[in-house]
Parts: sequence; structure tokens; C-alpha cells
Amino acid sequence: MESAREMMKDEDGEIHITLNTLPPFNKWDIKALAEEKGLRLIQRMQFTKWAFPTYSNKRESGSNCDFIYPIGSAITYMFKK
Repeated sequence: MESAREMMKDEDGEIHITLNTLPPFNKWDIKALAEEKGLRLIQRMQFTKWAFPTYSNKRESGSNCDFIYPIGSAITYMFKK
């Protein structure tokens, strides 16, 4: 969150984070993590791939990172400074 906040060029910038709603991801409390770094939640919505045409989902880092997995139920959180 801190590095994303620092990358915002101006006060009108936004940070969008799409997160799966299944465990363990639903325990991350993304809103609280953002607020700790001075960001405020402006909107959250059900993730729809068509709204983000350049989106590419990845697993984690390592040798399996390029394997695509089903998105399933995900939420996109939008934050501002």
C-alpha cells in the first residue's frame, strides 16, 4: 500500500486492488491496510473482467506464477489519498 500510494502522481490518482473473496484472501482486511497508509476507500464493486480489459490474473510468485486460475468471486477496491 505504501509503495502504491507513493507512485500516485497527484491527488486525483486511484489505486485499484482486485482481491478474491475466498479464504485466505478474505482475511486480509484490505480497507484497514489502506487506511494505515493514508488511503481512503472510495468504492468497491464486484469484479468484472470486461471493465478491466488489460487485467491478467496470476497465481503467486515462483514457477507457477504464469498459470491462470479461475477468478471466481472477486471484489475490486478503489482507493484515493
